Amino acid sequence: MITATAILVPTVLLCVYCYRKAALQERNSQADKVEPPSLLPIIDNDLCGGCGSCVEACPEGEVLGLLNGKAALIQPAKCLSHGACRDICPLEAITLENSRYGN
Repeated sequence: MITATAILVPTVLLCVYCYRKAALQERNSQADKVEPPSLLPIIDNDLCGGCGSCVEACPEGEVLGLLNGKAALIQPAKCLSHGACRDICPLEAITLENSRYGN
């Protein structure tokens, strides 16, 4: 005879096996909510000529800006990694690198 231990979860009584399955599903759903790595533009200030073509090329419009005559990453969270800024830069001052927001 098989016996099962029950665990009380708010207003629901589940057997141990069902509880473990539900906990695993919850953990997996939380893993899907983690921000994936994103490609962000990295600007080499030594190469940047400050022409602003990257700022104009960005489809998001507010990711890059000119600061002190050089391109700068202003709002990285809005970057969708199109790469248009890198492609348009005449001096090849922009590379795209893996990054996580806030790091």
